[in-house]
Amino acid sequence: MSKTKAPPSSRFFAHTVIDDFLDNTLVKALLDHCAANQERFAPTTVRLEDGTRVEPGSRKSLGLDDFGSCLEPLEAKLRGAQPMLRESLGMGAYEFQDIELQIAAHNDGAFFRRHNDSYKGWNMNRVISAVYYFHRLPCAFSGGALRIYPLTGEGHVDVAPGHNRLVVFPSFVQHEVMPVACASGEFMDSRFAVNCWFRRAPKPVS
Repeated sequence: MSKTKAPPSSRFFAHTVIDDFLDNTLVKALLDHCAANQERFAPTTVRLEDGTRVEPGSRKSLGLDDFGSCLEPLEAKLRGAQPMLRESLGMGAYEFQDIELQIAAHNDGAFFRRHNDSYKGWNMNRVISAVYYFHRLPCAFSGGALRIYPLTGEGHVDVAPGHNRLVVFPSFVQHEVMPVACASGEFMDSRFAVNCWFRRAPKPVS
């Protein structure tokens, strides 16, 4: 497992890239799980002020919340890495509560417009967002970079969705999934990702 940290900047918040995050056995299990549950993937939704719904103009992908036998080892790996990830982002201490997880499949033409994951008003308490990328080898798609935006001003940083790669950033940071091209259109040629959100415990009401 190798880690790289984004260079410091006055406008960009830190993000961390970790390659070879999972062992090959678990990566294969995730791919096998996707293949076995292809028919259960459903269109992903976006959260809006008046509700959560499918918005094809904002997000196009398929999602699955069930991880089967992969859930326990994946959660254990992420939980164990949480203190290191928090430190790498330069974040202060917080009381860790739990992790939200979802598998996303991006095939030809899939994307997710600019957004953040903190969703003010939804009381979600997300503090760290992480995206774990995996796909069938050799890679059969192109595009799909994670584009990270600065707090102010113009510009962006693009992170490629490399196989067995984890990318971590603060949940309030604006980001985007760039369009994916997949000539075959086959489901298992998709850009697969596990979307992860580390949540802090709610602050006590005074």
